[in-house]
Amino acid sequence: METLKDSLLYEQDLDLVPEMFEKMFRELKIIHSNGMIVPNINSEEIVFGGSMLFKTIKQPTNFDEQKRKNILSLSKIMIGTYLSLETGFRDFSAVDDKWFIDNFETIFNTMNYKDFDKEYFESVFLDGKNYYYSDYLDRKRQGESLQGNSNIQGYKKVLRTAGSSLYEDLSDEEITVKEKNANLQTAFNPLLIGISVALITVLTIMLILVN
Repeated sequence: METLKDSLLYEQDLDLVPEMFEKMFRELKIIHSNGMIVPNINSEEIVFGGSMLFKTIKQPTNFDEQKRKNILSLSKIMIGTYLSLETGFRDFSAVDDKWFIDNFETIFNTMNYKDFDKEYFESVFLDGKNYYYSDYLDRKRQGESLQGNSNIQGYKKVLRTAGSSLYEDLSDEEITVKEKNANLQTAFNPLLIGISVALITVLTIMLILVN
C-alpha cells in the first residue's frame, strides 16, 4: 500500500491538499469517537489503498492527551505539505509544537494559497482547541450556504421594497382615494358598456321607423 509520504513525493498539486487531509481528519475523528487513538501519526504511518488510512490504532493510556497529540501531528503534516510540497515534500510531524506557536505569523504570512485555512490552524495551535479540520470545513460550508440564502432573501427584499416604494410618497388618504377610484372604475365599466349598447339599439329602431 502506498503511504502518504510516497504519494506526496510525487504529487505537487496543492489544490488536492484540502480534500486529502479532510479525508484523513474524518477518519481520525471516527477513531477517536470509538475511544481509540493512533499511537504515532506521520507520513509513513498513513496509507492509501485499504479500508483504513492509519496503519495502527490502539487503546489509549491517556485519551485526552493522545487525542490532542493526534490532531496536532496531522495538522503539522498538513502545514509541512503546504510549506514544502512544491520543492519536495517534508514531514513536519516531529517538529516541536512550540516552533509553530512562536513562528505562527511568519509561517502563515507566507501562505498565499486560495484554499489555505489559516483560521483552522490558529484555533488548534494558538487557541489550543482539539478541532478536526473536517469539522472546520463542514462549518465553513454551512456558513457559506447560509450566506448564499441570505443574499437571495436580501435580493427578494430589495424587489419588494422597490415595488412598495411606488406608494411611499402617497398619504394614506391618497392611497384610499386611488383604491376607491379603481374599484368604481371596475364596477362601472360593464354598466357603461350596457347603456351604450342600449342607446345604439334604440337609435337604430327609431331610424327604421322614421324611414
